Amino acid sequence: MSKILVFNVPAHGHVNPTLPVVRELVSRGEQVTYYLTDEFEPQIRHTGATFRRIDDLQMSSGPPPGVTAMGQTDPARMQQMMAAFFPRMMADGLRLVPRLVDRVRAENANCAVYDPFCPWGRALAAILGLPAVAFVPSYAVTEHFPLVRRLSSIFEEQTSPEAEEAMSDFRDVSQHLHDRYGLAPLSPLDFFTTAEALNIVTLPRAFQSDADALDERYVFVGPSISPRGDASGFPLHRLAGNPTLYVSLGTVFNANPEFFDACFDAFADSDWQVVLSVGTNTDPSTLDRTPDNFLARPHVPQLEVLEHTDVFVTHGGMNSVMEAIYYSVPMVVVPQQPEQAMTAARVADLGLGVALEPGQVTADALRDAVTTISGDAGYRNRVAHMQKAARDAGGYLRAADVIQQFGQTQSASVSGPADRPALLCGRSIVLHPLRAADVERVIEIQTEPGVARWWGPPNEAELRRQADGSADEKAFAIEREGDIVGLIQYHEENEPDFRHAGIDVFLAGRAQGQGLGTDAVRTLARYLIDGRGHHRLTIDPAADNAAAIRAYEKVGFRAVGVMREYWRSPDGTWRDGLLMDLLAHELDLA
Repeated sequence: MSKILVFNVPAHGHVNPTLPVVRELVSRGEQVTYYLTDEFEPQIRHTGATFRRIDDLQMSSGPPPGVTAMGQTDPARMQQMMAAFFPRMMADGLRLVPRLVDRVRAENANCAVYDPFCPWGRALAAILGLPAVAFVPSYAVTEHFPLVRRLSSIFEEQTSPEAEEAMSDFRDVSQHLHDRYGLAPLSPLDFFTTAEALNIVTLPRAFQSDADALDERYVFVGPSISPRGDASGFPLHRLAGNPTLYVSLGTVFNANPEFFDACFDAFADSDWQVVLSVGTNTDPSTLDRTPDNFLARPHVPQLEVLEHTDVFVTHGGMNSVMEAIYYSVPMVVVPQQPEQAMTAARVADLGLGVALEPGQVTADALRDAVTTISGDAGYRNRVAHMQKAARDAGGYLRAADVIQQFGQTQSASVSGPADRPALLCGRSIVLHPLRAADVERVIEIQTEPGVARWWGPPNEAELRRQADGSADEKAFAIEREGDIVGLIQYHEENEPDFRHAGIDVFLAGRAQGQGLGTDAVRTLARYLIDGRGHHRLTIDPAADNAAAIRAYEKVGFRAVGVMREYWRSPDGTWRDGLLMDLLAHELDLA
């Protein structure tokens, strides 16, 4: 049995696809703990998972303030607000990290599953060395994805005061996490991209336009849907007899009386039985003229209604599009924001429906689009073909399979859930777990005269054990600008009454005297304190190695005392060592 942590954002479109997966994992005996806000507690507990409340989350999952649907906000103004909104969201989320580190470490989990829009989940996994799974309820986005290029230009070009203030706040939070925990520097684009060892994408592969460019780390499982069978009192019997048209703009941009009026004008007194989801923010007075053949509700049981639907007029949210495909329903897509516009274009390109530009949404355009789709069997045939691809992908069962396999593999490959993180980033160096391919270069460095005088000849067999993870000491290659310039390692005393960790390090001669040793020791010390929970660290340079002693003092290590004839040098002479130690609160992050 593995212990799996799930981190998500408080948004139904992100949470809902995870629920069937979590329920399935729990049913298989896995221990799942889900971190989220109060409003989702009933749904999470219903899966059988343990719920962990996040009660200080300031991150908003709604649209930027002042932004309405596409076509209702000036494009330049929308770009300004997006340039401020996303960095601010990311900064607000990352502020959770210091408050959650100790709680999450105490879980002693095997792996973490996080939504890409959940930066604190990604950060916590990296800081604590937890193997991570990205659960992607939309497109698998890499740096080459068209939307990322567009957003990158927006972030670079927007210089409004609110955008600059938000970006400055984001940089401050990111720098704090880097200084405190060694977290790699972040970009607002990290809000969208994923490149974990395992990335679960809830689309059929055929729906992602650049799927062939993605490697085996990206697993397309199709829609993660488990029919609930609960219509919550909705009169499904009204959908029998006449063709059913279902209309919904989702849960964000749904207060749109002009759109509802266009629907009324297009389909009043027609043969269509229209189900209209108006959301909870719609003024009831706008519905006074609802035609008799309409069922207008603040909330509609979407899965159950789609089972009876012939055409779906949708905003193009990915969950809604995938649910339509799951039930083989062709679509008219009326996008409300840029990602939905991309999805609308993809639906049209694949022949699964018709896309309407925001400015084209009139009663005539809606009526013509619905008539076109309902009268052309080609749409139904293409959606049915995509439905088969989606269901064959495996859905929530396949997602549970790969998460379970990933958790078990990670448990078997390390001696503890956070034994060695994938990467530790300092200011000028990066530490990565020693690999077999690194050993030859490390041996070259250790045989340099300036290194060998303190370390003696290399032990290749021990280095290879460290590289495959079987050695007691855990080693990292010290990397600068892609070049390996040294090695740093730690050993742990895990007897509870004496628990601490010790550090050893060496650098190539050409890398010495530049602060890289201090950077490497500080970076590893951060990890041992914050990621491994140590309160005390030790290091024991030769008593006459003045340069090393100065480097360690800059991190916060203090001399405890001389250890007489502590180590034997390569010439066979017994020489003194200096015991230095550091308590957690003494770590110097300057």
